[in-house]
Amino acid sequence: MVDEDPPPHPDPRPPFETERLVAEPVTRDHAAVMARVMADPIIHRFLDGEPETEAEMRERYRFLEGGRSRDGTQRWWTWILTTRDGETVGFVESTIEEPARFYIGYALHPDHWRKGYGREASAAVVDLVFERFGPDHCLIEMDVENEASVALAESLGFRRTGTTVTGDGVTEYVYRLDREEWRPRGGEAGPSSWNPRPDPE
Repeated sequence: MVDEDPPPHPDPRPPFETERLVAEPVTRDHAAVMARVMADPIIHRFLDGEPETEAEMRERYRFLEGGRSRDGTQRWWTWILTTRDGETVGFVESTIEEPARFYIGYALHPDHWRKGYGREASAAVVDLVFERFGPDHCLIEMDVENEASVALAESLGFRRTGTTVTGDGVTEYVYRLDREEWRPRGGEAGPSSWNPRPDPE
């Protein structure tokens, strides 16, 4: 259980938009809708744990509002993803370990698989973090049986560098994208895959 609010920090997570998605920084108020989105057990085949209750998710999101790990050494940035017509489809997240590296991950409701939303959101976060913080590289780790995530990583230019074993004994592939490899895809020399979300009028 989370028993205290996270400390404030001076660099709030930016809301952003992609071609088809709107990404809002997670807050505890997202718990009700996300508990429904994430309730299908099939989503958790490649995620840790079981579906959370709304109360459990609210507590976790309350801490994630702060955007940092408890010891302050990592940025924990999570965005809730909705379509342009307002349907919530899942989340995308990044763990940023300055200055060297960052990780990304995502999960979508099964109704929105195979539509390219995971790739669209992941590409945006990769661009956003490289542009804002200039880390050396990005990593994605996924279950070796997660063929969809393998295909997504490779479509973004990540290369497989090895495997790792989680604390639960699950073997995962490790995929890496160096900053120098990211630049030709767009990066500093081309258009970004994300746009700041305008303030509501």
